[in-house]
Amino acid sequence: GQTRSITERARFMTQERERLQTAFDETGLEYVPSHTNFILVRTGPAVFERTGVLVREGEALGYPGWSRISIGSAQENDRIMAALT
Repeated sequence: GQTRSITERARFMTQERERLQTAFDETGLEYVPSHTNFILVRTGPAVFERTGVLVREGEALGYPGWSRISIGSAQENDRIMAALT
């Protein structure tokens, strides 16, 4: 039912968040560890534009020079990681 769906979505978000954070660790990209559906990373949005990834600039959140990346589908997160290579 609905509870199972919510639990599955939460599990997926946790797995994908950990996968992204591992990729950031491997590339040496500084980030703010998160337990939410987004991660702040120390890089401007231009890094992600070439792969079509839209991110929010961190300046509005008090983090100039950072980007707010929402955790998406596995395919969307693959594009985030591709932008870093």
